[in-house]
Amino acid sequence: MDDDIDQLCRFVGAGAIICYADALMTVGDLQKVVANIPAPVCMNMGLGFQARGMTPLITPKQLQTMGVAMVTFPRLLTTLLVKSMKNCMAAFQSMIGGEEPEAREDLQVSFKEIGELMDLPILDHLGENMLWMQK
Repeated sequence: MDDDIDQLCRFVGAGAIICYADALMTVGDLQKVVANIPAPVCMNMGLGFQARGMTPLITPKQLQTMGVAMVTFPRLLTTLLVKSMKNCMAAFQSMIGGEEPEAREDLQVSFKEIGELMDLPILDHLGENMLWMQK
């Protein structure tokens, strides 16, 4: 850990304006890094909702209290999407083999929600203008 801190301090001495702390095994390691680096520290929390072998599960609020300036969750959305796709496909397989369809609103957003996210009225308006221009 001391070698890692020394290296991060050399980065700061060379002009780094933030230090990216990765694979800190314990909360104590994180606290030691934050206390000994003369620059803001960014922490990689990977999955977000699960502890990894290299990073304990800590909330953003706890990290902020420890002095961490920035947090990244690089695998959060991909792991959530894969889990969602697996759940959806399992339900779809059940529906394919079933006699009656089963509504599963818990697995999907509605068309209305998609429309609101994409602002479909504006897209419809733009589409109408484009059709008028092609005539």
